[in-house]
Amino acid sequence: FSQAVLVDRTMYIAGQIGIEPSSGQLVSGGVKEEAKQALKNMGEILKAAGCDYCNVVKTTVLMADVKDFNDINDIYRQ
Repeated sequence: FSQAVLVDRTMYIAGQIGIEPSSGQLVSGGVKEEAKQALKNMGEILKAAGCDYCNVVKTTVLMADVKDFNDINDIYRQ
């Protein structure tokens, strides 16, 4: 499993979920904490490639329940 693949000058990051990398466990605290962790994981992948969130042009968010949209969107706005 590759966290990301670099093709020419474009990086494709695999789907990230709210997993704590050191334990391999889903973080506790619900959808907001999971979204925070998923973005943190993505940030670490970007950092390893010498990039940051300013370099991101598109993300796709999948959620189990559309009722979580506002909570997840609040985290993305940060």
